[in-house]
Amino acid sequence: MLKQRVRKCARCGSSSLGSRVFPANSKIAHQRVWVASLGLDAVSSKRELESIRDRIEAKEDIRWCPIHFDEHGAPKAAQIRSLDGDDVQEKRRKVDDLDEDAVDDSDLHPLSLQQLFDIPPLSLSQLDIQSIDPPTMETVSTYRMDSAISSVPTVERADSSYRPQLSSQSSQIEEDEEEIEEEEEKTAADFFLVAKANLEPLFRRCQDCGGLIDPISMEWIQIASALSVKFQCTECKVHFRWDSQSKKGTGKSQVFQLNQELPIAAFVTGTPFPRLLECCEVLGIATPKERTMRNAIRFYGSPAIDRVYEEWETDARVTSKAFAPQLIDDGFTVRMRVTDSNSMVDKRLRENPKLKDIEAQRDFWHVQKPLRKKWWKGMKMESCPTLAKWYKSFFNHLYHINSKYPKREDRPLALEYVRSFVKHCTGKHKWKKDEEFKLVDKCTHTVSRGLRKGPKRKIGGRNQKSLKECIKEDSEEYKLIYAMLFDEQFAKVFLACSAEAGTALCESFHSMSLLYSPKRFHCSAHYFNRKMKMSVMHHNSLVFGKIIGERVEVGDCLLPRKGRVAISVKRKMSKGTHPWRTEIIGQSWKLRDEYESNRFLKRIGAPDDDIFDVLMVEYGKMLRGEEGGQDEDDEYEWDSDISEEM
Repeated sequence: MLKQRVRKCARCGSSSLGSRVFPANSKIAHQRVWVASLGLDAVSSKRELESIRDRIEAKEDIRWCPIHFDEHGAPKAAQIRSLDGDDVQEKRRKVDDLDEDAVDDSDLHPLSLQQLFDIPPLSLSQLDIQSIDPPTMETVSTYRMDSAISSVPTVERADSSYRPQLSSQSSQIEEDEEEIEEEEEKTAADFFLVAKANLEPLFRRCQDCGGLIDPISMEWIQIASALSVKFQCTECKVHFRWDSQSKKGTGKSQVFQLNQELPIAAFVTGTPFPRLLECCEVLGIATPKERTMRNAIRFYGSPAIDRVYEEWETDARVTSKAFAPQLIDDGFTVRMRVTDSNSMVDKRLRENPKLKDIEAQRDFWHVQKPLRKKWWKGMKMESCPTLAKWYKSFFNHLYHINSKYPKREDRPLALEYVRSFVKHCTGKHKWKKDEEFKLVDKCTHTVSRGLRKGPKRKIGGRNQKSLKECIKEDSEEYKLIYAMLFDEQFAKVFLACSAEAGTALCESFHSMSLLYSPKRFHCSAHYFNRKMKMSVMHHNSLVFGKIIGERVEVGDCLLPRKGRVAISVKRKMSKGTHPWRTEIIGQSWKLRDEYESNRFLKRIGAPDDDIFDVLMVEYGKMLRGEEGGQDEDDEYEWDSDISEEM
């Protein structure tokens, strides 16, 4: 168990064990009791209370030592020590010397302090006066009564022997409760989950006249995710209806807000409908039917996504010209393209007359991945016991050589340095040039004495074992490494790989596309197009947030990685903002209003063609001609009957 720390008292300045935390700002009644024990007048007490609350708001740790509390844990107004440790409560000693009846109401009587701060006293029925053991001085107590009626304590009266029951808890619990209470004060959400059992007591009386509501007339109606309650008052005889949500839309197209926004919000966040419905079913939460949700996406969500995507293209927030032909048409010069090893894509790019002259390079991560798989397969073989010890060394060497020689003319030299690993793992660090090594004849590292001849080396006068044993040239391990490095396909892709650029951004976008369109769910071409648009907006929102400084690094952690490096750093960025999601929901309501306008024109029998619009244009031209004072010969010859009707 941790020992109690010695803390300084904010009241007397002394340091002691078992100090108690000043009540939080959410417990104003407790704070008044503590300040009342200081023995100040009304103005000074209020000023002191405001000062303490400001200090607590500034995250200052205010504590009082145990000497300022009685045996029950309540603050007392006697024996207040100064910074020098002397008693300075002169008024308290004067009050003790005077007769109780002679004390004026303005003196430091506990009852006057209670009247000063307007704390209503509790009756005996409100107090739990069960006999309990008083808390010791080593235990820090909080001031919460075990009463189900009120949690506000009273100030002790001089003529009363009753005290409120105090709970003895640690200061750490007090601080934890303070944090929870601060979180409970935040009400930034627009919708909350309310149980039906908690709504029933709210409909016992009429909200207008206060009369009782006839329970027989009460009717609970569920409309998808909304709840509608119909009831009749027994006094005013009026029928009422209460809805849990507001309706949006125009005319006959009005629907409850969440019945349309819930499926669209699930779609734009990548939440599958089956998982959402199963989660709500387990919790007993009312939701629209799956068919209703899919219709909302079909008629309102998909067109809204197209509109928002077009707006983001106009605002240059979406890079629509991501393909080389479009960039070339706009005057850009594309010198190099970096892709993975895909023969079908390479064939199509070579056949395109605009792209055939672009230099094709390979992403290095895709170059080393086949080697990693072969190495893992060899590590599982019983005939390769020491292959696992050389795993990290080889891939660190591979990444180092690739980054050290990025130029095209240096790639053959880099390839021989990579292949020199077959010499290095056998303990040979110098050799003669031959058909396999035309440019390299030794390792680039410094050779330590003792490493070349055996598994032991001499460091600091002592023989120590080497971390890795040398691989014999006639072993299966050597044959496996030799076959990997001298493979013609590996030599071809290594010479063509790029050390300057990679496909990391493409892989990042690919992860976003899997968020909205996972491979385990079938998706039609219609919805797949919309999901890819959302993936583009999601990815670009994160990128632009990092560029303008909204997304910053908030933490990092170390991860053990196989190959390349022994330890990798994973950075955690702050949460990104996605305003396009709320824009899609807003556009869906505009689409609903437009559809309702079109349905209204059909109901009133308006023609589907544009004859009416053409007539209005011609009529406007005629009116502009009359205002300009044109002659009758120049005016349009309109039929008099048609003109009068218009």
